[in-house]
Amino acid sequence: ALAAEGVPDPAPFDAVLAARARGGGFDYRGATGQDRKRLAAYLANLGDAQPAQMTADERKAFDINSYNALAIQTLLDHPGKKITEVEGAFRTVKHRVGSESLTLDEIEDRLRRTNDARIHFAIVCASKSCPPLAARGYRAEGLDEALDRQARAFVNDPQRNVFDRARGRIALSMIFSWNRREFERDG
Repeated sequence: ALAAEGVPDPAPFDAVLAARARGGGFDYRGATGQDRKRLAAYLANLGDAQPAQMTADERKAFDINSYNALAIQTLLDHPGKKITEVEGAFRTVKHRVGSESLTLDEIEDRLRRTNDARIHFAIVCASKSCPPLAARGYRAEGLDEALDRQARAFVNDPQRNVFDRARGRIALSMIFSWNRREFERDG
């Protein structure tokens, strides 16, 4: 269902995340037929959405949710594979999003144009090196707080970033290197 503003209701996606988001990841093996139906319904709603009618925060939340739901669907469609093993997963496979045909990279590029580096802590490319998957979809209301929470959780995660004060060393996730210009721009 679409709200009057053209924003898809994230409730079906929330239901899937509530059932399958575990410890920052997604339980692909445990996904049921009901989970797949809910995700398919949400993806259909994403395709019918009207991003031009959304506020900036609605659009940002919409694009983050689109990216995450599509990355999850990609792996559900290719059981046992890593997303990097799915040919064209990021650059060539097109998905219907807001009445357009977009790749995951094109959705990420849209998010980059928001000039908010925190998006890199919210979009999840369905691999262990990615930021943790939120347990519910993003919404315009409370988006800044949610992105701040995700950023803090990611930066303070010792599995992804190590701050060794005794040796004067830090080891940061590759996300900081891959998106260096954005993080430097944002301080």
